[in-house]
Amino acid sequence: SHSDLSGGQVFYSNTCPVPPATCTVSWSAGQAGGTDLLGNFYSIATSPADSNLLYLGGFDTLHKSTDGGANWVDLNLSMSSLALMGGQKVERLTVAQNGTDPAYLYFALTGGSPGGPTALYGYFNDGTANWLDLSAASGLPTNEPALAVAVQPNAPDKLLVSMASGGVYVSEDATQGNTATFAAYNADSSVSPPVPTAAQIRFHALHLLSDGSGGFDVLGGSHGRGVYRSPF
Repeated sequence: SHSDLSGGQVFYSNTCPVPPATCTVSWSAGQAGGTDLLGNFYSIATSPADSNLLYLGGFDTLHKSTDGGANWVDLNLSMSSLALMGGQKVERLTVAQNGTDPAYLYFALTGGSPGGPTALYGYFNDGTANWLDLSAASGLPTNEPALAVAVQPNAPDKLLVSMASGGVYVSEDATQGNTATFAAYNADSSVSPPVPTAAQIRFHALHLLSDGSGGFDVLGGSHGRGVYRSPF
């Protein structure tokens, strides 16, 4: 199934196979509590292990669907242990899931220019809601927003974050929340042309892509400086 965002409303389609064959796409409105799900939405992500599991980030909202986008449940950010409130866009959604293990979702809140707060969070559900606050994790700058977030699809602990100052940081224990540790990520220097250092470029998009042999490559997209790829 696929989901799309249009005009402040959520639509989904499960009429075409993946990869798509020639077919007529039929769209239906996503529902929340029996009514159409309306609002301003900024980011969507699906589990790499379960295409029916989706997350949707909106204005002060985070929704979850377990049926491919047909029905959505509000995860109640303001009522969670994070107690997030105050006109924030929930963006940069990225999901990891290893087989039937619980899926882990990571997301950031729009924070503006350098000097704004670091707002990096996680969520997983193994029967009860569990929230992670990585905003003050060791090794991660605390006074600037995250520009991009990417997690290794089958390894929820391995998280990459690009910060507004230009730094890219990696954690090997992100599922530990506020006790997680981050370190500066250094791309493979053998790549040609070489990936610029963190001080030279800001990555506004990060993605971890399978290299076809069991490992992953990092894809980084910059603002006007090109797209780069490096072994992870």
